[in-house]
Amino acid sequence: MKVIIIIAFKGFKDQEYFETRRVLESAGHQIQVASNQTGLAQGVDGGEVVVELTIDQVRDGDYQALVLIGGAGALKYLDNATLYDLLQRSSSQKGMVLAAICIAPLILARAVNFKGREMTVWSSTLDRSAVKELKNRGVVYLNQPVVASDRLITADGPEAAELFGQAIIKALDKIGK
Repeated sequence: MKVIIIIAFKGFKDQEYFETRRVLESAGHQIQVASNQTGLAQGVDGGEVVVELTIDQVRDGDYQALVLIGGAGALKYLDNATLYDLLQRSSSQKGMVLAAICIAPLILARAVNFKGREMTVWSSTLDRSAVKELKNRGVVYLNQPVVASDRLITADGPEAAELFGQAIIKALDKIGK
């Protein structure tokens, strides 16, 4: 199955991207990468990724999963109308898995009404603003590393990247049957 991974061109979280991609590819899934621009993207920890597509070039129906990667650049570069439009279209596609890790579940919740659905998101003892916003949007926040709610998969940060990838695979396996 084909998976589109969306990262910030500057400031994506390396471990979240590379570990998730490794897990998905090891299960045989084809990966393409999109961002707010094409070229060589830079992670917060120095990793580099060749970005093949801009977000507005991602075509409906070409992928079975859309994965948002977090990191410092996610809210700065990806929290916008172009991505919201893609997420809204993708959420209405039958058989589409939507997944987001770290702070990226917040972008997903801003774009699509997930009232009553279970999700997780990055937070810390000093910054609980993302949790508060999810709750204000009617999302049921679960303080867990990974939350799988049907075709909606969320994870709270880099340490959960492998489990996040495995949850995406499990969701893809269900729609593939």
